[in-house]
Amino acid sequence: MVGIGGFIGGALRESIELIFKNASPIGTLIINLTGTFITVLLTQILVKKLNLLRQIQIDFLFVGIIGAYTTYSTLILEITEMSVIPAIIYMVISLLGGILMVYLAQWVGEEAIKKWQN
Repeated sequence: MVGIGGFIGGALRESIELIFKNASPIGTLIINLTGTFITVLLTQILVKKLNLLRQIQIDFLFVGIIGAYTTYSTLILEITEMSVIPAIIYMVISLLGGILMVYLAQWVGEEAIKKWQN
C-alpha cells in the first residue's frame, strides 16, 4: 500500500514541479508547505479527533502519498546550488512557512471538527 501511495504522491509532486518548472525553488516550497499543512490537518482530523484510520491506511496516506509528495531532499539540493544569501532566505522561508502551516492546519482542523460536531 505504501508503494501505491508513493506512486500517487510522486505523480502529484511531479505535476506541481512541471507547473513551476522555470521557478525552481517555488515549486518545491509550495510542495513542502502544502504537504506540511495536509499532514497536520489530516492527522488532527482523521487520526487524533475522529480515530478513523487503521495503520495500513495511515501508512498509505502519510508514508506513501505525503511522503512521496513532499521533497525535502530537493530543498537541500536546491540550497546547495544557490549562493549563500538566497540559500539562507530560502531556508528561513521554508522553516517559518512550515511552522505557520502547522499552526494554520491545527486551527483549520479544530474549526472543522467544531462545525461537524454542531
